[in-house]
Amino acid sequence: MKIIAHRGNLHGPEPEKENTIKYILEALQSFDVEIDVRMDNGKMFLGHDHPQENIDLEFLLQYRKKLWVHCKDVESLGVLADKNINCFGHSTDEFVLTSKGYIFTFPGTKQTENSISVMPEISNSKHSLSTFAVCTDYPYKYKK
Repeated sequence: MKIIAHRGNLHGPEPEKENTIKYILEALQSFDVEIDVRMDNGKMFLGHDHPQENIDLEFLLQYRKKLWVHCKDVESLGVLADKNINCFGHSTDEFVLTSKGYIFTFPGTKQTENSISVMPEISNSKHSLSTFAVCTDYPYKYKK
């Protein structure tokens, strides 16, 4: 099972560090990483609720094999969709299909063998060993 560090978190939520290049690079040493990307005035930024740190396409391309890019607006999805980057967009949908064909699920929803169990710690849900991946703020909890 693949383990994905949610916003770069390794040992629990750290809002002041999440979605920063330094934090993401640290997490990428051991795990895949889910990041939030958005556009603002034609520039790309990391950030969940608002633009935080400017990021360029080259960074995303360099680490694309280990990034799960949550596009927070249609503009960022439009920029990334044809760049061979695993990306997706959603807010409250039970599930969405990523550009690489994985099922990214809302916390607590039903899973399949091609699903990413998102934040099982907040919904007290149990992921199945047949689930493709878990996306969590506590990736070391799942590392064996």
